[in-house]
Amino acid sequence: MKIKKFFPITIFMNFIFLFFISTIFSATNEGTKKWSFETGDSIKSSPAVGLDGTVYIGSENGRLYAIKHDGTMRWEFQTETGVTCFPAIGQMAQYI
Repeated sequence: MKIKKFFPITIFMNFIFLFFISTIFSATNEGTKKWSFETGDSIKSSPAVGLDGTVYIGSENGRLYAIKHDGTMRWEFQTETGVTCFPAIGQMAQYI
């Protein structure tokens, strides 16, 4: 099978995070799917993962998402344009 495009993978504390088009997936190291989250538009960068397990990811729909470790949305922030860079996490804020 020929792979047309490589999608970044992030590994954090025995969990794997990968995405395909507009959905981010979480899986165990054994490959068992834990959850998936649909952003509504293309994802162009790797997610960042906070120490509490919150996953931060941007989408071409102009939103930055914070996703809880169980796959539910913690919050979303509307930006002025699509988010195509990965978020950076500080002690008091998230940066894109």
